[in-house]
Amino acid sequence: MSIPVSWRYGIGCIVACAVVSSIALAQPAEAVEPPIVTVLWAMPNGGTAENVTWPQTEIPGGESAIPCGVTAQVDDYLEDEAARFTADGTLTEFEDYPSETQRGSIDWRFVYGGDCAPGESSSLPVTGGAPVWLLAPFAGITVFGVVLLLLAHRNRHNANRKAS
Repeated sequence: MSIPVSWRYGIGCIVACAVVSSIALAQPAEAVEPPIVTVLWAMPNGGTAENVTWPQTEIPGGESAIPCGVTAQVDDYLEDEAARFTADGTLTEFEDYPSETQRGSIDWRFVYGGDCAPGESSSLPVTGGAPVWLLAPFAGITVFGVVLLLLAHRNRHNANRKAS
């Protein structure tokens, strides 16, 4: 029995298509890189790469927006995690470190905004105040003083009640 010529071409095409598609499927798929988001954080109080300070404030607008006299920490995040760190516009120490629930910052570097021209100053406010270790002793004295005042007031009140 002979196969008609038109069928032979059809069967040949089907076989050729199957071979080509199996070769294509056998090739490894190209890895798709997840989108990366770069976020700039201004370090307060004259922070530098050698002396990182917190909390850091987000700088919108890219590296050209870093104010003079300011060092920025430039962090790269996976796009799906970036919103978690930028939601309040502030980055606190250890907030973007890797953990069991987040990948965190996948890369970082520091960029200095350059020296300010004479008469020009950084637009970043100085944050914070006296270090906690300096204030702690006075906080104890203040609490102790308030307690003494309350006790003295109570004793005076009780003495006045007994006298009347």
